[in-house]
Amino acid sequence: HRGLSQWHVSRDGANSLSALTPTDSDVASCVAVVYGFVFNQAGQILIGKRSDIVADNRGLWDKSVGGHVSVTGGDLSAEMALKREMKEEFGLSELRLASFPELSIDRSFEWRMTPLFNAVKRRSTRVVGANRTVSTACIATGFLVLCPLEFQGPTNPTAFVDHRWLSIDELLDFVHQQNAYCTDDLKKLVAEHAAGLSVFS
Repeated sequence: HRGLSQWHVSRDGANSLSALTPTDSDVASCVAVVYGFVFNQAGQILIGKRSDIVADNRGLWDKSVGGHVSVTGGDLSAEMALKREMKEEFGLSELRLASFPELSIDRSFEWRMTPLFNAVKRRSTRVVGANRTVSTACIATGFLVLCPLEFQGPTNPTAFVDHRWLSIDELLDFVHQQNAYCTDDLKKLVAEHAAGLSVFS
């Protein structure tokens, strides 16, 4: 797996997604996304139901928090992007990076996060010129986030209109039973990373 440092940053004035260029010659462009899996002190994970006024996935159940790593918006790392997303969604000003053992053993009263996974995947492929195929890739970085006791859930009705705290087993059952009402992100993340999440639950 590659870290963000192994991708060249292209500052071409783009205002949307991260303008990242991979070093692999057969990969033409790359976008980067970050996911945060918020857990409470009881080991339950937070999911939220998106409002009807958001840009996409309206009315669907979604992961705790996530978004694009916006290089042009000032994100220099996945960690920085997650902190920005947490501030936008939860009004959070402090989020400290911690090691997994520290996060697991010392469940203190402050917000902490630790890396869970980093994956690079090819999203689409096209033929360019004579006998040359190029792809678009996606860097996805996931973090475990531990919230303090006083945090009960999101309070921004613009983003989420409802939320639930679930154990990993309850989350698996929920996604299975409510499959049509869950985002593709939530379904895919649960399917691919349930084992990693259950270690913390």
